[in-house]
Amino acid sequence: MFQRFKSRFTRDLSPSQEAPGLAPERVRGAGGYFRPQSAEVLLVTSERGQYLRQLWENSALPAGLYQQFYLDPLRQLCARVQHVPATQEGIWSYRGGFIDLTLQFTACAVRLAKGHMLPPGVAPATPPRPPPLAVQCR
Repeated sequence: MFQRFKSRFTRDLSPSQEAPGLAPERVRGAGGYFRPQSAEVLLVTSERGQYLRQLWENSALPAGLYQQFYLDPLRQLCARVQHVPATQEGIWSYRGGFIDLTLQFTACAVRLAKGHMLPPGVAPATPPRPPPLAVQCR
């Protein structure tokens, strides 16, 4: 009876729902729990590397600022969420789906924002001076 009840609330991950590029025996410990992994290990897959390359290509920041404002926060996020799925069901429901979702949307947002930025070295246009509020007559 308990096994039937338990099977309602647990589900086995199909191979399509496993995180791409990570071997299951290296990820899980002896008790079945996930082992913590470093952000570098989590970001090493080809798909995640592609999103990181898109971020670098579309950012207008120098390497030091790119590291500080893009990579460091992404590494911190990856270290904290590790194997969390983004949704309960659907295309982001696999282990590590939250990281993939975040990287994809961040790369897309940076690519879209690139079209609204000024080119490097160009000063913003000075706004026109407002007309005087009152005209003085003599």
